[in-house]
Amino acid sequence: TYNIKTFDSIDTIDWDIVEKASVNKYKWIENCVTFDCYAQLVYIKDWGFICKMHCDDTNPYATYENFYDPVYQDSCMELFAAFDNKHYMNFESNCKPAILIGFGSERHNRIHADQVLSMDEMFKFSSTVDNNGWTLTMELPLEKLIKFYKDNISKDTFKKGYTFKGNFYKTGEKLPIENGEHYGMWNE
Repeated sequence: TYNIKTFDSIDTIDWDIVEKASVNKYKWIENCVTFDCYAQLVYIKDWGFICKMHCDDTNPYATYENFYDPVYQDSCMELFAAFDNKHYMNFESNCKPAILIGFGSERHNRIHADQVLSMDEMFKFSSTVDNNGWTLTMELPLEKLIKFYKDNISKDTFKKGYTFKGNFYKTGEKLPIENGEHYGMWNE
């Protein structure tokens, strides 16, 4: 369980008091490269969610630059969330940030986010790379999420005690040997 901290506005977020979910479970490949990585997710009342992820990779591999490129093949951080506990959204990005966002009830037959939102109204992602690694910030306003979930969620959905399923990932599917293919997650 990850407890999401609620703030009254974006200006009042104090990341120092927000729980860090360690993305430290690496499966599927024996002896794969691992990174110190964590995610933080906050809820802003009547506005939506902000997810911040950090990885200690100071030289992240990033070849993709366009919306819906297969960024999971680069050094990538991801949030998967089923805000209505039925349909999930995947938010994936490299450090450029090139983003991949999908929506659906299963892995296959998903729609791309640009089938619901124009590129001008797309979710905002930002990224920084420095000597400590790279940080990805994703802004997920309710007004945009509701366009996907329609009547399944509203501004009243996310009251204290509401739960939904989700996970945080650190992946790199097609990295050069020095970076190494890896699949890390917060929760199995």
